[in-house]
Amino acid sequence: MPQAQIPAVVQVPLGIWCQSFEHQSASLCEHFDAQTVVFLVPGRISPYSKMDILPVLRGFQRLVRAGVSLQHVCLVLAGGTQESTNLLGTLTTLAANIGLQLRIFSSPDEHTLKSLLHRSDVVVSLADNPQETFGLTVLEAQAAGKPVLVSDYNGYRDLVLDGKTGFCIPTIDGGKSALTSLMAPFLYDTTYHLWLAQDVAVDVSAVAQALETLLDAQVRQRMGSAACHHARLFDWPCVLKRYLDLWDALWTKDVPSSRIWQHPLAMQYEVVFAGYPTTRLGDEDILRCTDLGQAVLRKKDFPIVYAGLEERIYLNLVPALLVWTRNGLSWAELQQRVDQPEQEQLASTVLWMLKGDLLTWESGLSAVKCP
Repeated sequence: MPQAQIPAVVQVPLGIWCQSFEHQSASLCEHFDAQTVVFLVPGRISPYSKMDILPVLRGFQRLVRAGVSLQHVCLVLAGGTQESTNLLGTLTTLAANIGLQLRIFSSPDEHTLKSLLHRSDVVVSLADNPQETFGLTVLEAQAAGKPVLVSDYNGYRDLVLDGKTGFCIPTIDGGKSALTSLMAPFLYDTTYHLWLAQDVAVDVSAVAQALETLLDAQVRQRMGSAACHHARLFDWPCVLKRYLDLWDALWTKDVPSSRIWQHPLAMQYEVVFAGYPTTRLGDEDILRCTDLGQAVLRKKDFPIVYAGLEERIYLNLVPALLVWTRNGLSWAELQQRVDQPEQEQLASTVLWMLKGDLLTWESGLSAVKCP
């Protein structure tokens, strides 16, 4: 069958009205002490359809283990909670055990959300779900003069200047989703979305470092000012001009004669979403058990398992993985210890452990940079 020419890709972003985020509202200031540093996570509170909040909490937990005081720190979650009844209780309990103030605003209206945005000191969005293709909230936060802490994932990396307007946290996946691709048509959307999202891990160590850096008021002021300036590149007048320029340029292009495409029988998620995370787990990458992993091994702490993951990860293998990686073990060596048909579930288990801060990874010589 003849193939069509590969279409050209021109990147023109979405836009925001920057002016609408410049006017501050103090209507919610009474909810927080003046010296409290507020980290705001806007958006649906759901690991199934938005993002996993757990790495943020694990990042704060690392700070506590390192002796950093969270007395004047508050984490605010503001978004839809329809899927998260049990999750909210779990997050609240975990935050209390860490010693972190946690406030939850369930399904806030636009006025409340904007007030929270202006009261916040840092906006956090560690997206891990492939449905998150752009990130308007990240732009809105920068337009409001807030530094942002985001995952280096898909469109997010195009919106944030790492180290200048905020921090982009490295992400990693395993490149093994054949089972998910095969089963997706037979699963509920929430289930295979969760499987895909849990196969992407953020670097919790980097999360903790960024959180600690952003506790410095001068750093926040400098980054917030740069963020406000950067957001103007995405102001609608600028973006609309790019659309018009593209429209004019397309008039000069010939229309392709062939429009025949082969329709795939199934989505190959590991191929389609290969460019979303920062990197892909490589054979020489070193996996190492963390302090939290050691605590879980001694039954002094416990991992969090979301409903729907039971058939995706090997919970019974977790203790062995924690033991094998106490002194560091390469991904290649780890794979050799598990039967070949179980490799995909092994990768999912390892990535789930990375996301939950039970393991950490160090890039080896064969680390695969995603395109």
